[in-house]
Amino acid sequence: MSETTLWLYDLTAPQLAEAKVILRTLLRPTDEDTALLHIIDMPDKSRRYDLCLTLDQNLSESADVVAVLARSLNCPFECTNFSASGALWRHLEGLGLHHVGLDDFGSPVLSEPVLQEAIAASRGSGLALAASIRLNLGSHYDDVLEGYRLRSGEAKTRSISLAS
Repeated sequence: MSETTLWLYDLTAPQLAEAKVILRTLLRPTDEDTALLHIIDMPDKSRRYDLCLTLDQNLSESADVVAVLARSLNCPFECTNFSASGALWRHLEGLGLHHVGLDDFGSPVLSEPVLQEAIAASRGSGLALAASIRLNLGSHYDDVLEGYRLRSGEAKTRSISLAS
């Protein structure tokens, strides 16, 4: 088993309730299993919620959770599995799901065929190669998710049970 971190961002109250049902169904948590709920008060007086969980899962189990969340929840999320051949998944509405492998240190890794394709497509242009590598690494997802990460760091936080 390995550690997996899952963040669900920008949830409305109904989405939060739906996310908890999905996670309870997928994970079968005990009373000791908790998540951190970040509560964001919006300028229009509404609230948004970010949910962070740390799970003990192998890569396949993490991939299964990600697949269900991508189909079921219409919210930004990211999931990082820190196994020997780990993975990072990010999901954004309009862009869909992005996956990249991770090395032993948690850094993104592009396969040789992906790099060869990027080099061929760049036709000798350094700017085109850099853009293709950035696209394959999913940097455009990070550009959007960084706003949620920063906002979540400033939010009120409390621990909640996943079992109830």
